[in-house]
Amino acid sequence: MKNSFLFPIAFLASVVLSCNEEEQNNFTVKGKIKGAPTSVIFLEEASLGSNQPVIVDSFRLKQDGSFNLSALAKEENLYVLRITQQVNPVATVINDTRAITVEADLGNPKQIYTVSGSPASQALVDYLQTSNNQLTSIYNQSVRLDSLGRGTDGNDSTMAVLRGARDQAAGTFTSYVKKFIAESKSPSLSLFALGSYQSYAANAGLGLQSFTQDQMMEVINQATQKFPSHTGLASLKTNLQ
Repeated sequence: MKNSFLFPIAFLASVVLSCNEEEQNNFTVKGKIKGAPTSVIFLEEASLGSNQPVIVDSFRLKQDGSFNLSALAKEENLYVLRITQQVNPVATVINDTRAITVEADLGNPKQIYTVSGSPASQALVDYLQTSNNQLTSIYNQSVRLDSLGRGTDGNDSTMAVLRGARDQAAGTFTSYVKKFIAESKSPSLSLFALGSYQSYAANAGLGLQSFTQDQMMEVINQATQKFPSHTGLASLKTNLQ
């Protein structure tokens, strides 16, 4: 099965909020996409109330794959870069700075994009890489369990050992996500990690325990205390109460 853990974007519309601050700041995202067809690249904001991100800018890729996008932002939020007719985005960034640079190679799907100029976006890349590695291991263990369970020579003790190892790995990943959220310096990244974990946990085969309503509120309360001026977090807290 092809790796599918890198870009859990579908949850964004229900978790990541757009904002209502009066002052808007311009930011740019530029870079180069190797192996991309001469097509259009879109900058899309993940916003509440829509099943799809909202397009805020577009740019026709140059022959060498370079691009330059810009947008006005009311506060820090998540943005995805998507090429025409592609389901998965090329990259996901956070506008914690005014200028972000993204490099990607579509000919190397195993290599995640690189980003510079944005500490929050780099932390997001690190989160995706770590999550991908841990979840791939958990998924492979689940496949082995399923295979043994379907076989006629499945050994109960062997399955118990494998299930214990898978559940331990799942618990380690849950602990990693909780620690990541607690230590995050970005409100948008906190929401991303929370939402992505809930999305992963919806896959019963991974053996992850979803955050309960109370646990989600605990995480969000901690985040709103850390980032009191972020209106997106405050709105999410109000909606979940």
